[in-house]
Amino acid sequence: MAPPAPTFLCPRSKVLTHYYPLAGRVNDNYVDYNDEGVLFLEVQVSCQLSQILQESFLEVVNRFVPVPDGVSNLALAIQVSVFECGNVAICAHMSHKIANASSFLTFIKNWAATARHLETYVICPEFVAAKVFPPKDDGGFDIYMGAAEKNIVLKRFEFRNSVIATLKERYAHKITAENLIRPYQLFYEAVFSASTQTKIGPYKPLLFFNAVNLHRRMNQPLPGDSFGNFFQDVVTISLQDTREDCYSLVNKLRESVSTIDKDYLKKLQDGTNELADLQERMAQGVNKREIVKFYFSSLCWYPVYETDFGWENLYWWLGLQEFCCFHGH
Repeated sequence: MAPPAPTFLCPRSKVLTHYYPLAGRVNDNYVDYNDEGVLFLEVQVSCQLSQILQESFLEVVNRFVPVPDGVSNLALAIQVSVFECGNVAICAHMSHKIANASSFLTFIKNWAATARHLETYVICPEFVAAKVFPPKDDGGFDIYMGAAEKNIVLKRFEFRNSVIATLKERYAHKITAENLIRPYQLFYEAVFSASTQTKIGPYKPLLFFNAVNLHRRMNQPLPGDSFGNFFQDVVTISLQDTREDCYSLVNKLRESVSTIDKDYLKKLQDGTNELADLQERMAQGVNKREIVKFYFSSLCWYPVYETDFGWENLYWWLGLQEFCCFHGH
């Protein structure tokens, strides 16, 4: 029989006293702090970690992500799985309505520090989201409207350093210090090229949605302890009848991201309805033609592999809407 989950992993520890809203339930645009508590599961897995890692990516995710079917209002859910070999998988799900990746990973970092009895390193969060960006009525417009909810394929791709180096070399003559192409941007291009060649055809308007972290883009950058869903989707519209190469596409995406600047965020704070403006642009730009949407986000530059619950070996980290890490040898 597998050993029990280490007791110091229990989230009913000091860290949750700082993150008290996570014990509530998410309803519409607020957290109902009813003290129902965090869903916390301890699971004994009757096999070796190495066996699990041979399964398909989707099977691994479904087995370890602690979100029961039909439950959608949890602020936080955690599952700790202990294998026969003694290795551990830690997976946490936090509602994206209340936290973006930066806030979520700060919570994970604080939890890990508490687990190692390093409470002096815990950053107490400040719940300032509603103060910085007061809630407002967006008219019911949802930029994700029409996004597929069925027939979703979840895959994991691993890129060798040599392949990334080859792609960089292909565009080296166009790259300067100001317009470096990042590895994740090359991945965007690879997915985009593959999908457009197989299913889309050359004449449909393309919309690219790219999530941007707002913490450091404010006129007064938000401190690291600010907790909330501080992100904005930037939209790039391509109406060209011919497909762009990687360099042109990445440049267009980069230009769109650069529009999320201090002036833009000041307007957002002052109540300017940017979503209504986007809705109008979409309606005019595509001329009611069928739209093809791409949704991108990147967790590059986040120090996820520095997460330390007291074991030296973090074998594999995966980030979806959840945080999952597998500790093993």
